[in-house]
Amino acid sequence: MADTKYEIKEKRDLPESMTEIVADLGYDFYDKYRTRAVAKLNSEISLDGFRKGYVPEDVLVKALGEFSVVEECARMAVEEAVPHIVMENERDTLGRPSVSIKTLAKGNPLIVSIKLAKLPKIELPDYKKISAEVNAGAKPPEEASEKEVDEALINIRRYLKQTSEQGKMADEKQKTETENLPELTDALAQTFGNFKNLAEFRENLRRDVSADKKRKSKEKVRLHIVEELTKGMKMELPKVLVDGELQRMESEFKQDIIRFGVKVEDYLKQAGKSLQNLREEWTEHAKKRVTMELVIFEISKKENIMPAEEMIEKEVSHLKDHLKDASEDNLRSFVTNMLTKEKVFEFLESI
Repeated sequence: MADTKYEIKEKRDLPESMTEIVADLGYDFYDKYRTRAVAKLNSEISLDGFRKGYVPEDVLVKALGEFSVVEECARMAVEEAVPHIVMENERDTLGRPSVSIKTLAKGNPLIVSIKLAKLPKIELPDYKKISAEVNAGAKPPEEASEKEVDEALINIRRYLKQTSEQGKMADEKQKTETENLPELTDALAQTFGNFKNLAEFRENLRRDVSADKKRKSKEKVRLHIVEELTKGMKMELPKVLVDGELQRMESEFKQDIIRFGVKVEDYLKQAGKSLQNLREEWTEHAKKRVTMELVIFEISKKENIMPAEEMIEKEVSHLKDHLKDASEDNLRSFVTNMLTKEKVFEFLESI
């Protein structure tokens, strides 16, 4: 919409990294959008004696009221103008803008308030030096020991016992006993896959445990790097990001509880807490996680780190096969963020 005309009446910073733009969209919004607004309202209303979409305009306006047409004209004007206003006046924003109409009347200018969450200004420390120091002090993980493989086998047998008891949680006594667990045999090993015998399954399990140790070691080093990068860093975090992180933490918490066969409501009742109590307890950790994400994002910008387009397309296509109802834009955003983060960490680990 190249002919979009507006005038910025006010622009000011708000608390929690928010900003507000007050814009005047002019007097002509009603005349400009009336035909389209009437057609849209006509397609949605059902009146006795008329087919939907074929109600005479005067009958339609009389039934809905003139102000309904004015409201629809304003909605259309806002829908088309706001993206241009944001793009031309405040590029570094997060999430969807919150739009409210301040003045709305036929023959008067359409004034709107647009509130946006802004990316906070981030002053990065010497991330290359910090990463090099952390990497130099990191110890490579050892291969899985016999004891660790034995413990993994015991955990598998406990899981089988719990499953045979229809998911009941083992009590503390059961957790320390092994005589009541399923016996380790070649036949048992073969139930887990294409294994000839117990020895072959044990060797495969050793590789899995070793791989898990390497993964945890890498996560530990990455966490150490980011903790050092964010140490002492102070910034005003956008509320929308903190709220989003709290929502993710709540979802993770619920999934963990359900995985153990416990209802969330029962757990909360036993703990004597509400979800709101937990969110309050998680807030500081959520802020820490958001800060880490912003630092990684800032490094990606500074180092011009972006995943290849073909990698993004491949992951999006894979997710679409499993998440049929998900928005492609949301999937693409998620995948791009995930792959970018991975590439930033690979960059920091290589220093």
